[in-house]
Amino acid sequence: MDTTTNVYRPPPKRRRANPFNFLTPGVPFYRDVRVLRLFAQLAFLFLVVGAGYVLIANLTTNLTNSNLALDFGVYNRPFTVAIAEGPSLTSVWAWTRTPELPGILGNAIWILAGVLTLYTGFSLYRQYQHFEVKLGTVITIAILILLMISYPPAQLTEMLRVFLTEYLAPSTMTRAFFTGIISTLQVVFISLIACTLLGIFAGIGLLSSNILVRSVAQIYVEIFRNTPMVVQLIFIYRSLTLLLPAPRQSICALGSYTLDPNPCTLPGNLFILNARGFYVVQPNPTDQAVILLISVIIGVVIALFLRAWRLRRQEQTGQPAYVWRFMIPVLLIAIVGGWLLAGTPYTFNYPFLRGPNVQEGLQLSISFVALTLGLTLYTGAFIADIVRAGIQSVPFGQIEAARSQGFNGNQVLSFIVLPQALRLIIPPLGNQYVNLGKNSSLGIVVAYADTYRIAQLANNESGQAVPFFIGLMLIYLSISVSLSFMTNLINRFTRIKTR
Repeated sequence: MDTTTNVYRPPPKRRRANPFNFLTPGVPFYRDVRVLRLFAQLAFLFLVVGAGYVLIANLTTNLTNSNLALDFGVYNRPFTVAIAEGPSLTSVWAWTRTPELPGILGNAIWILAGVLTLYTGFSLYRQYQHFEVKLGTVITIAILILLMISYPPAQLTEMLRVFLTEYLAPSTMTRAFFTGIISTLQVVFISLIACTLLGIFAGIGLLSSNILVRSVAQIYVEIFRNTPMVVQLIFIYRSLTLLLPAPRQSICALGSYTLDPNPCTLPGNLFILNARGFYVVQPNPTDQAVILLISVIIGVVIALFLRAWRLRRQEQTGQPAYVWRFMIPVLLIAIVGGWLLAGTPYTFNYPFLRGPNVQEGLQLSISFVALTLGLTLYTGAFIADIVRAGIQSVPFGQIEAARSQGFNGNQVLSFIVLPQALRLIIPPLGNQYVNLGKNSSLGIVVAYADTYRIAQLANNESGQAVPFFIGLMLIYLSISVSLSFMTNLINRFTRIKTR
């Protein structure tokens, strides 16, 4: 009888392989897949860098031969064209004159680059632990270290001081570009919200059992999806300028009742509409507006806690959460209470008609209205079809099961259909958002002073097309990347969580 006890012996430690050793034992290097892959990546990188160098060298040579210097200092030259829309070009931004600001920003940028270098180095270490060192990570670390060595904090501070005090001075090309960027972002932001809401309602309308709603939605989608956006913008712009009345016969809505035959000349108008633009009440924040803002933030935090509590209670008891019944009163109390505590958080500037011109108020030009309306209608038609396809992707058996459990139509749509359809809707929706950001450059068709229009005017003044259009491409690239990042972030939160 064997009385030997089984003693547990841990397995021998495995020797860590060197991830930087790209050779496979027993395989010649010219047949090793890892070696060939590394050489292919290096060759591709060499080709990209070489092609970029050749293109830039040819560009600078051709410009020099044509007596045109590639000078980015042109952004510091004066911009003499008057821009009626966007922030003022002649006002001085006080924060640019703060002497401590360049040093603070320079140190912050250098510290941020150091943090990114450490984070990328940690990623490289994790790749080393998992035997998969990536060439891109190594190149990223090398570029960050090279930038930190080339631009120490003192040099960054001096560059930022020159940029703030000279390039952002009133009536410069850079200030004009900032005005165009803000005008572009205003159109993109408003159109983004409007086209999303329009697309959701139109997409649901395409599946409606009501033949009138379904027909109207189909006609809208077919017209705006199958006609060029430039044609739509010109049609909308010309329709607004021809159909809207002259300034002296403006359409207006007075905040109080009056028997005056021309109420637009009286103060207190909520809006004035004519062929020149759309004028609305302009709110101006006072010093007490901070109290209202703090109250609203507290209300939103409490409402989110109530939402989480009601959803948790629904999971535990099975009773309906009725989230909005709890959230809306809290938000209303926060807004009303904050307004009463602040006293006068805002003063309102009402438009009124004086002769042929509208005084005061917030002016939205016809070009702005036409571009916003055109982007909304055009992009909303594509979003409607995306929403329709996402809803139809949900199996009909789930809808029947929900109805058999007593769910009404709104509950089926809110709790069963849309949560599943969103996973298919969001990726193509992000593409439409990016297209909307790029299509905003068509504002030149309706004479809107956006970024593209500013670049064109700056080119006409200086004759330096290349620097301005390089800046233009970087601006639209930043807008597109930001919209893509936003939709990818939303997509990450809505995707199905798996192991």
